Amino acid sequence: MGPEAFYQLDEGTVTVSRMGTITVLDRANYRVVQFDSDGAFRHMFGRKGGGPGEFEFPGYVTTDADGVIVWDARKRAFLRFDLDGNFVDQVSVRDLGLPVGIAKHDDTLIYGFRSRRTADGRREISL
Repeated sequence: MGPEAFYQLDEGTVTVSRMGTITVLDRANYRVVQFDSDGAFRHMFGRKGGGPGEFEFPGYVTTDADGVIVWDARKRAFLRFDLDGNFVDQVSVRDLGLPVGIAKHDDTLIYGFRSRRTADGRREISL
């Protein structure tokens, strides 16, 4: 299995770590697949389900020096995994809107949320 095995990749489903590791969120199969900087398969983790470390509707992925973070839209939570794909924890953000993307910069998780028009025509943006 190599990167060419993915027939559809959307914005926010591929990220490259500082070390060159390529991380792909395979939404259709509820898993994360990682490759080394040369594109050789390293490992994969995750599966469909509602339990710890399982995905109900994975949306976006990002990486940092500690591991992988996946946004799950149905759980309304960020799921964190270590560098080996072991589940670390889940951070729920149920009171916020649905993100349009996530990224990690140093120790800061950055995520943007959708905007909407109010009844009087103004644009309201949730961050």
